[in-house]
Amino acid sequence: MGELRASVNIGNVAEFNHQFFPADFRADHLETWDLEGHHYACLAPFYSSDPGLVVTPLAPRQEWTELQLAVMRWPGLDLRTGVRGEAGEVCAAILADERLLADVADAARGGSALLPWGHTPGFAAVRRRVAGAGGNGPVPGRGDAGGIDCSLFESKVRANERFRIAAAATERIIVARQDVCGSVEDAAVTLARRIAKTGRPQMLKSDFGVGGFGTTMVAPEQAATPTDARRLLAALIKEDAIYAVLPLIVEEYVAHRQGLPSQMTFNAEIDPDGTLRPRGCAVMDVVDTKYAGAVVGGGLDHDARRRMEAFGAAVGQLMREAGYVGWFDIDFIRTDDDVLVPTETNARRTGPTAALSIAQNLATGRDGTTVVVRTNDRVLLPEPATEQAMLDRFLAGSRRLGPASGVRFVPTIVTATDQEFPYFGFAAVGHELKTVNAATEAFSQALLREDY
Repeated sequence: MGELRASVNIGNVAEFNHQFFPADFRADHLETWDLEGHHYACLAPFYSSDPGLVVTPLAPRQEWTELQLAVMRWPGLDLRTGVRGEAGEVCAAILADERLLADVADAARGGSALLPWGHTPGFAAVRRRVAGAGGNGPVPGRGDAGGIDCSLFESKVRANERFRIAAAATERIIVARQDVCGSVEDAAVTLARRIAKTGRPQMLKSDFGVGGFGTTMVAPEQAATPTDARRLLAALIKEDAIYAVLPLIVEEYVAHRQGLPSQMTFNAEIDPDGTLRPRGCAVMDVVDTKYAGAVVGGGLDHDARRRMEAFGAAVGQLMREAGYVGWFDIDFIRTDDDVLVPTETNARRTGPTAALSIAQNLATGRDGTTVVVRTNDRVLLPEPATEQAMLDRFLAGSRRLGPASGVRFVPTIVTATDQEFPYFGFAAVGHELKTVNAATEAFSQALLREDY
């Protein structure tokens, strides 16, 4: 991804999400969101193709890192684990650890980029401290001195506004209609009204949901009347308080085939000097509304890529003019008649970033062969399993499936196997899309087995 030197990667996922929640967000639900963010920060080594110093809030077993290093061409990984403050903030913990902060500053003075999951006030504070260390650290980019207000860029409402401007000059892009609701009652009434008028499903979204959490498709029979809609919203809020975070959005449902390759993503980065750099496109694996993984290196035709890149550049220009610096992506649904519908902007790194980084790391000019990467971030386990048990399954599955298929497997999200709703994440790397897809499915099933 263009880094001249190994980067400093900071896994502040929970910290990023936390900044969008109100002070009265349910404490038990906030704890769940924070823990999920900490697990997803296992992807921090994959924020770039050449990670150096990597900071994560949880501490996975060393064997997982060794398995990653067996496949990845990382020349100098320096993994610092278990770094989080009392409230879970990774950046606050870095600031409180003089030795770690000094190491981050030394890496920055040596030319390493500081790469968080996303901008937070804590990350802005780290950059300020690093910039002041010795007087020759990196100069903060635009907006970094006071921090970047990601609510302006992560918001689905703000994204929709930018999409409408950018779509006017882009071929075969249609923007879905949104009704923005300032209260739960307004959302219930609007949802019932839209269903009564169209007779079709509608999408209900919280403005700052992530990964498909905070997004649900509402069938006509679920909200045929305002009373039905109120009942539905109450159930959703009871399950996840993100649905009480306003505004709520009622958005028209875009019909499409389920599974690959009907959902896609364009990724880019805006440098501190304002340069916009495309970083790649991927096909996404979305189950219901939940992001599950991505494919890089296959499954995406040239025309769709060209349209995503043109639209992404137009949206990126608007974000740059508004002061955004850093990684972002734009997600799309591809309809059966080949129209692209942008659904959201993520002003941060995302799951597909890992697939793009792995592909770039392993495609760096060795033999010129194509590299295909598919990630599966949510192998849902039937019951909790210890890290040792998952390590045994991973090794057994790799030995059984890897040599026969020519596909290599990389563990990615490894700390969530023993939680109440356990899951595991990995990447499959090969040279042909059909083979990689088949190996991904087979390996996912192998990880569910307990008889190794």
